[in-house]
Amino acid sequence: MSASTYLKVLIFGLVVSLIASGPIYAGDLTDRFKLTLERVLNGEPPHYSENFLLADVIPKNIRRFTNFSGDLSGRYIGALAAASYRNKQLTTDLIPLVAQILQHQNQDGHFGDPMGVNETTENDMARLWGNGRMLIGLLEYYKATKHEPALIAAKKIGEFLVEVSPRFNAPSLQRFFLDGKFAVGYVCWTQNIEGLTALYRLLPDTRYLKLSEQMAERIERRKSQHSHGLLTSLRGLVDLSRITKNPAYLRQAEKIWQEIITSGNLLIQGAIPEAFLPSIERDEGCSQADWIRLNLELWRETGNMQYLAQAEKTLFNEFAVNQFSTGDFGHIKLRETGIGSQMTRAWWCCTLHGLRTFPEIERNVFHFDDGIIYYDIPVDGTFNSSGTKITANSSLQQDAKIILSITPTHRSSIRLAVRLPKWAKSVHINVKGESQDVITIGNYLHIKNLITAATEIRLSYNLKTDLKKHPDKNDYTAIFHGPWLLGIAESSTPSFFDEPYEHNIVIAQDATELDNPSGARPNTSPKRESAFQVPAAHLNVKWIPAGYRTQPQIALLRPLAEATGELFSTRWEFWLKTVEHVDQSQIPGRSNTDGKQLRHWQLWGIAIVTVVLVAFLIRQRKQ
Repeated sequence: MSASTYLKVLIFGLVVSLIASGPIYAGDLTDRFKLTLERVLNGEPPHYSENFLLADVIPKNIRRFTNFSGDLSGRYIGALAAASYRNKQLTTDLIPLVAQILQHQNQDGHFGDPMGVNETTENDMARLWGNGRMLIGLLEYYKATKHEPALIAAKKIGEFLVEVSPRFNAPSLQRFFLDGKFAVGYVCWTQNIEGLTALYRLLPDTRYLKLSEQMAERIERRKSQHSHGLLTSLRGLVDLSRITKNPAYLRQAEKIWQEIITSGNLLIQGAIPEAFLPSIERDEGCSQADWIRLNLELWRETGNMQYLAQAEKTLFNEFAVNQFSTGDFGHIKLRETGIGSQMTRAWWCCTLHGLRTFPEIERNVFHFDDGIIYYDIPVDGTFNSSGTKITANSSLQQDAKIILSITPTHRSSIRLAVRLPKWAKSVHINVKGESQDVITIGNYLHIKNLITAATEIRLSYNLKTDLKKHPDKNDYTAIFHGPWLLGIAESSTPSFFDEPYEHNIVIAQDATELDNPSGARPNTSPKRESAFQVPAAHLNVKWIPAGYRTQPQIALLRPLAEATGELFSTRWEFWLKTVEHVDQSQIPGRSNTDGKQLRHWQLWGIAIVTVVLVAFLIRQRKQ
């Protein structure tokens, strides 16, 4: 092992050690971003070495999925280029890799093995997918660096797509690959709309626009479809609406968005399954990243708060659940009432697609409109425009508080509005120890006073506890506290998973913070400081074990977001079989007279013992 490899292993080991010793608080976007960035740059296994990345453009079968030519390598370039807004050195370090990649571009513009001639195979669809990821990756690299060879290479991929479009637009081919092909299905073609619309912005060739519109006509949701492919296509569809100013494309994207929800393919934790119903088995990090980005784009285009709320729900729950302690994203087994312990770190796609999402989230933390700065998503972020710099430092997960540090530069005063999310009863706004008067307009609290000097604004969120009934099972409930979905983890309450745990009963109304019912003891593993804790949303709840119902227990309800801090995979239950309260007479072997009867026999026992003792003492005295 070389010295550089030793160094990388050491760095990664230190990062993992930091995670294990914690706490690093979930919801802290900066720490989550750093965790995944460090994994991509220095983590392993596998390590993203140059030879490892080049394998899908040569192609060389030294790892899985090299037939998706340009997929891993394109994602790697695009993710780091997008992340370079924090550190320009990231794009500088990409220069040798990009130069090597461009050497492997075929004469017709595509990367990978030659396309089939007489028939279209699944490997042809895989190559289309990979080249689509390479196209957008090169364009994001060009956007960050203005490196002309990258744009030229992207143009060649665009020319290739135009050249093969009659073949892949053919109705017969569409029908053949539309159903039953999953990751090599027809979405491998339509997902190229994302790169083509981005290419058209830089090089306004009408052929790219025409092909984008042809792809738009072919985007549709299907049963058992690969969700990542569809959601990527929808993001391209929204961009096409921006370019053409044609609202029909936006309406098409919104219609499919609604279909995803009403068809049961959006789960309670904000998760999109890897495959749509009826083939739901596990989630996919790429799809969660796509869902967040799609909702943010729809919100920007429409101003409809439902899209921002959906992005936020996935961010605080499923996106966090899908981020592993190593910084990878991937797949988690989905169960009817929770998630399983079977987890897969999908280094070939999800890790990089997850990394690519962080800059997009931060770009939407604030927005400026009509002279007012709006704080939209309660996470870390920076606003630096219109003569003002604002830095948001969120400790929402720790104490439900956020500090906004404001530095007016070129403006004499600013107006600020803070979003009041539905998961908060209220937001208290304090400046220099004084509570601020606000005007509520829609979903925002507008501070009455103008901000005229550098200052700190302290936000305190009053979190709600919200019980959500299962859509099909009335006796099952999901419990949210603030933005977080709560669950019972096997790692912290192992006895909850004793057979037959499916019939355990949780007392839903007992989900109050640190309120242990008398007569029951918390049944949890020893406490330890772990990474990505959310103490602001820890609740204790009483539950009745199905296997020993006369002994009620206490479980710790934890935000699913804490799953990132679990060094080992663990089961979680979040659809909980619930009752509002338990009548003690309903517990077998117990009745509402048990206590009286017990005290009755206790008194008789005391009386008998007293009589016997007195008789004994009298007898002893006579002797």
